[in-house]
Amino acid sequence: MHHFIIIRGPSGSGKSTLARGIQLNLERKTAIFCPDYFYWDVCGGEDTNSFIVYESLYRLSDLYLSQQYHVILEGILSSREEEGALRLERFLEMAKTHNIIPKMFYLNLPLAMALKRNQKRELRLSQETTTAHWEKSQGSRHPAEREIDARKSTDEVLTSILELL
Repeated sequence: MHHFIIIRGPSGSGKSTLARGIQLNLERKTAIFCPDYFYWDVCGGEDTNSFIVYESLYRLSDLYLSQQYHVILEGILSSREEEGALRLERFLEMAKTHNIIPKMFYLNLPLAMALKRNQKRELRLSQETTTAHWEKSQGSRHPAEREIDARKSTDEVLTSILELL
């Protein structure tokens, strides 16, 4: 059986670090997809159409799941369709076509800690941007997500998630 794992949370909550930790602990090939890669690396930080980014993530996730990979989708993932629904809903529907129940985790982190962690990052965001991302993340919570306290150490959070897989 393969997993579809969705890790969401504000900037600085440890999503990328956690995704890599999960990848190292799974016994099968695992693909990690993140919208930031498309926004920053593929498009060079330009004002990218979020439809293109999410369509790319969707198609790649679908392809890798069809090839029996574990797939980890990580990011703030708060983008919405024009009618207001989270774009994340489409991924949940796709998981059904693969007969997978996605495991969804929300890494909750106080704003003050997100701001502090951002100062230690190589790619620092402004305080205003970090705050806006934090608010957007908090405002896009999904009822199927399991909340994880991101104030804990990476090892503690990783252990908790691995026990739930």
